[in-house]
Amino acid sequence: MAARRKSLYNLLFKDKVARVLLGLTKNRDYRHIRAISRWSDCEYAHTHRILNNLQKEGLVTSYKIGRKRIFVPTKKGELVARHIESIIEIDPEDD
Repeated sequence: MAARRKSLYNLLFKDKVARVLLGLTKNRDYRHIRAISRWSDCEYAHTHRILNNLQKEGLVTSYKIGRKRIFVPTKKGELVARHIESIIEIDPEDD
């Protein structure tokens, strides 16, 4: 596995990272770091690091409104979130 693909794999298939990305696509009201950290059950610094990594991979973009930085998933991020959600919904009992 190439280094970039391996880092992307490690980034996406961690519980908190997936929770942040899924929350961004579902929760349209709360998109600043403090609110994201509350509903993803992460500390502020950890949420900030996750969002920076997601932004580097092109899954999230950000902009400032006043003093707050607002995070929004890109089209690629929404697609990845939908795929993660479909993977989560797969029932292992169906085999």
